Amino acid sequence: MAGSPRVKPLVALAALAAAALAAFALLWAAQVGRERAREARLALYVSRGLSREQAELFVARFPTNDNETWLSFAALWARNASLAEGALRLFGSVARALNYLGKLAGGVRYRIVAVDVRGFDVRDPRLLTLVTLQGLANREGPNLYVIFKDVDAVWLANAAEDLGIEVSFAQLDDAIRMFAGRASGYVVYDPALPDTINVGTTLCGIHNAVLVHPAWVGWLEGLGVKRKLFDLRGNFSDRVSAYEWAFLNLWGKVDHTKLAVACPEHAERERYGRRFTSWPQVACRDYAVALKLLTVYLDPFDPRERALLERILSAMPNNSMVMGWHGEDEGAYVDLATRHGKFVAVMMHHFGPTNFANPTVWMHLKPPAEPKFPLPPVRPELLGRGGVYVTFYVTDGDNLQWDHDMISLWSRRAGVPVAWTVSPFLTEVAPYMVYYYAKTMSADDAFVCGPSGAGYVYPTSNMRYLEQYLPHTLAYLERSGLRIVEVLGYSDEAAVAYAEALGGALLAIKRDYNELPGVFKTYGQSLYYVEAGGRYLPIIFGALHFRSGDLQGFAKALDSVLEMYERGGPQLRFNPADDLPGFARKVDDPDSPVGRARYAAPGERLEGAHTYGPYTTLPAGRYKARFLLKIDRAASGVVATIDVCTDIGRTIIASRDVHGSEFKEVGRYQWFELNFTLEKTTSNVEFRVWYRPESGVGLYCGLIEVAAPSEVAGGLPFVLVVSQPWDVSEWEGVARLLRERSNATPINLHEFVALVNVEYGYGVASRILEERVKAGKLPSEKAAELRALLDEALSLYRQGSCYEAVRRMIAFYKRLANP
Repeated sequence: MAGSPRVKPLVALAALAAAALAAFALLWAAQVGRERAREARLALYVSRGLSREQAELFVARFPTNDNETWLSFAALWARNASLAEGALRLFGSVARALNYLGKLAGGVRYRIVAVDVRGFDVRDPRLLTLVTLQGLANREGPNLYVIFKDVDAVWLANAAEDLGIEVSFAQLDDAIRMFAGRASGYVVYDPALPDTINVGTTLCGIHNAVLVHPAWVGWLEGLGVKRKLFDLRGNFSDRVSAYEWAFLNLWGKVDHTKLAVACPEHAERERYGRRFTSWPQVACRDYAVALKLLTVYLDPFDPRERALLERILSAMPNNSMVMGWHGEDEGAYVDLATRHGKFVAVMMHHFGPTNFANPTVWMHLKPPAEPKFPLPPVRPELLGRGGVYVTFYVTDGDNLQWDHDMISLWSRRAGVPVAWTVSPFLTEVAPYMVYYYAKTMSADDAFVCGPSGAGYVYPTSNMRYLEQYLPHTLAYLERSGLRIVEVLGYSDEAAVAYAEALGGALLAIKRDYNELPGVFKTYGQSLYYVEAGGRYLPIIFGALHFRSGDLQGFAKALDSVLEMYERGGPQLRFNPADDLPGFARKVDDPDSPVGRARYAAPGERLEGAHTYGPYTTLPAGRYKARFLLKIDRAASGVVATIDVCTDIGRTIIASRDVHGSEFKEVGRYQWFELNFTLEKTTSNVEFRVWYRPESGVGLYCGLIEVAAPSEVAGGLPFVLVVSQPWDVSEWEGVARLLRERSNATPINLHEFVALVNVEYGYGVASRILEERVKAGKLPSEKAAELRALLDEALSLYRQGSCYEAVRRMIAFYKRLANP
């Protein structure tokens, strides 16, 4: 039988059974092991004070390692699971959550309910209901917080740690049910006319109501808000009539010192030759409701809408705030507001419908210390290195949406000295944010008051308004600690007004938005001075621009500037093809000293000047402009007119005709000179070439040079680099680039100003000198020598020899660092 064929299957079956039994035994052993491990974990948590039931829930909820941090967290979780889980959700780290819960044990200052709507479409009508209710819930104190995006969670986590805020989370419906008692009813808006959302927002503030889409009325009533106060459907023929009704009927019931400007819809628009998408403003409507503000969205280029906007602005007291602008109409809105004696503080913008969320929370949270932006330290050894001083400058801080989102870039700035523009209004609407930035700033960070002081204005649009605006600005500077102001709509006349009104509170003005390469080429440095009442104020400006994605291009531009200083400083020398605009075409020309030129063909009719610009600023003095010209055929009559002008050509300072007979040789460049005198510092100076097509010659311009007094092309080694917030992402590369250039010395903007505002810098340097002497680090003889150098710098500065004074300041720090 042993050889029977039936035996083999039986043997195989037995083997399979044995294997299965062995596998089962292993599984059983593993299960027993897991059960024992689980029991051991449960016992461990029970030993920390949890009940058996709590331990089972915790182990099921958090399958983690049983380290000491988690055991401590479990003990707190057992006392208040909702609070502990909320902390873990808020911070994303058990260690940080544990630290936060420990702080709360010492006392709770605020209790806030948070609603996380990061998964919602911004067009979801329930969000409008939520934020209008938020305005009511937070009118008297911080109670309801909405997380629209990650940065909102980051801010809440930081504030919760620093200020002792107990945070609990709720779903949107639960939050509305929780705070429904704050509302006396609801306002139904008309989806067919989105601007009724703004009219409804105004009504909500006045009547303690919430806004609701008609399709969601039943939902809202089910959550506890049952009374209909207004139904705006079909009440208005168009958007203007809706806003006219609101102004006529509601103006007497709203706050007149602020005007909310909020986009009410999602739409595709076309303006300035391009298309853009607008989004309905959701965040910040709570502020309009809480403060009872008129909310509009009026087009400054539509005659009816502009007329109504001007009526509203005229009804507001001077120094009132406009909280944004329509679409991309920044310039038109700021100009219009300034003309009416108002300023703009951007809290709402159609590109950021959820930006600067929760202002009704932030305005109530009081930081543990006075919310002021301090000046960063002046580091004598760093200034003593010499070389070319380089600092960076980030624009757009007048926009509080950017000030709020700036925290997302805060960790990327290491190694780069950055001046961050911020709004001084932040001290009022979000003092904790000021406290946080001040607390976490590095020695490389500085803060600048965004344009153009208390709020965004164009001084040149209404110089008379400065009499009221600048005292208002002074109050905000003193409150915020800001000492440097960016001014858009700049003029030297406005700068003098700032200097006289703000006095010693103002250390410098940063002019204009982007870099000014023509002005930098003129001065060879990122500054010049204006004189006001016998005092001299530095006007600083950008020399270069750093843009995201162009690190190599920036490196090339920086190296070019550094090489200029190595050659001994700047020259007032303009390449018409690359440095200056013009209506003549750009051509390659080997005869030109720069290999390029502007060229008008024989008889060509140009729409404007052959060559013009650079709209630079020059101090008083006697100058000689030289134009390098070439013609391509013989002529005897006038072939061109060269001039020097200002005010966009309205004021001709000097001019002369150039005749063909003056050229010694056809096809060869020749210099033509024009002497001129400036009686005072003059802005927007141009050097122009006008082609005469009737001459029948082709005209080249290969170079323009200006011989200037020595105080113009100062050549001081100061370079300010302008950037925008969205370009910060590549600054690790910038930091590396700066480290690789031994002749570039990165300094913060306060250090920059402490060198160039010698009257202020004298005090800073004197304190440093005294500290060294007291510490026994400087012999008295050496200290006396350095004191004499400082005294000489101050004397020169007060006499108006500002550039020489700055050279003495640089020499002071070099000798101090290298005794």
